[in-house]
Amino acid sequence: CIFADVKFLTSISPNHRNGDVQATAIQSWIDHGAAVISVNGEGEDVAAYPCVYHVTGATSKGLMKAPYVFVSAFIDYAKEHDLEHVVIINSDIVLKDPDGKMKEYLAASENGLVFANRHDHNGDFTNPTRYEHGFDVFIIHRKFFDLIPCSMFCMGQTWWDYWIPYRFIRAGVPIQLVKEPIFLHQRHQVQYDQKEWERMTEHFIWMERYQSPRRGPQQVTNEVYQMIKRHAK
Repeated sequence: CIFADVKFLTSISPNHRNGDVQATAIQSWIDHGAAVISVNGEGEDVAAYPCVYHVTGATSKGLMKAPYVFVSAFIDYAKEHDLEHVVIINSDIVLKDPDGKMKEYLAASENGLVFANRHDHNGDFTNPTRYEHGFDVFIIHRKFFDLIPCSMFCMGQTWWDYWIPYRFIRAGVPIQLVKEPIFLHQRHQVQYDQKEWERMTEHFIWMERYQSPRRGPQQVTNEVYQMIKRHAK
C-alpha cells in the first residue's frame, strides 16, 4: 500500500452532472490504498460515497450559487488532524498509477509543491489528452500548509488552481508538475461561469496585491499561467 496514512481530500458534489464519475474516481483512490475525506458544508448528502464526511462552515454559502468549500478548509483539516501531507484533488479525477509514480511524488512534496494537470478522455480511458490550462491535484507537505491562508478561493470554482502554485512561487518554494498521465478525467459539459471567473480574478488581484489591477481578467490569467509554466519543473 503506497498510500499508507495518506489522505485524499476532496469535496464531493451532491449535484454533479455526472455523479457516477465521482464514484469511479473515489473508488480508484481507495483501490490505491488512500483514505478519502470529503469536506462539505452542513446538510450536503454524500453518504452514498465510501469516504469520511467532514462538515465545515468554511463555504461560500450566501456568496456564490452553491456552498463551495474554501480551499483553506482542506488545510484546516490537515492541521487539525496533524497530517504529514495531503492530496487535494477534484472529486471526478480518476487515479491510474500502475507504476507507482505517486510514491515518488509524495516524497518530492517535502521539497515543494507537487501538482498535476488532468488528462481528458471520452469515457473509455483511451487516448487521454492533457488539459494544459488547469490543475486538479495538489500534493502539499505540512511544512507548507501556512502558504495557503484563508480566502474566497474554493474547489468547484475558478482560480484556486492557479492561486496555489502562485503562492508557492511568490514564497520562493519550488513547484513540480506531474509528467505522467496518471490523473484521468472524463470530458463533460463545462460548468463554468464567466461572471464568477471575473469576480475571482478580482479577488486574486486584491488578495495578492497583484501589480496589474487595471488589466483585464484574461490578461491577468494569462500572466499568472505563464508564470506557473516558467517555474514548474
